[in-house]
Amino acid sequence: MGKLTSPRRTSGQATIKKIRDAYRRALKNSLFEISTLIKENAESELIENDLVATGDLLRSIDTEFVQVESFGYQINIGALDEAAIYVEGGRLGISDAKEFNVPISEIIRWVNAKGLPEESVFPIARKITRDGFYTGKGDRGKHPFEKAVEKAENQIEEILEKHLRQISPDAPSFEPDINFRS
Repeated sequence: MGKLTSPRRTSGQATIKKIRDAYRRALKNSLFEISTLIKENAESELIENDLVATGDLLRSIDTEFVQVESFGYQINIGALDEAAIYVEGGRLGISDAKEFNVPISEIIRWVNAKGLPEESVFPIARKITRDGFYTGKGDRGKHPFEKAVEKAENQIEEILEKHLRQISPDAPSFEPDINFRS
């Protein structure tokens, strides 16, 4: 009987695998650093724009990066708090609304966090229902997440280059593909 052996890799194949693994590690380290930077920028945007009354939105910010192809990755940033969508994109009002279309319990929490009198809850709810908020000058929303990415754009290439230079000082420069989708 013959002896079964596993096919051996040639030294060239092993070297290619090591290089590929090193580049993947560098890319993952870069993306981790980039996602941390974007998260910190988003937190700063919320604080600078006084969008932290209850703190729920600030605490709910999260980032992740996921592999989308064999060598492609994507960074996702967002917040689990329901207010995130309205802070980012604003909210249009309904001028002829007969009922409130905002969660009164959330307005009560916000009023309490701001130290406003409880009597202000219904006028605020009525104003948001009728006029919306963060609308004006042709744009809606405060866009803290979009601004967080824009602030990081100049540093993204530097971060990627830094990690690639650690494994290959002669690696060619490149332009990262940065897209913001809200």
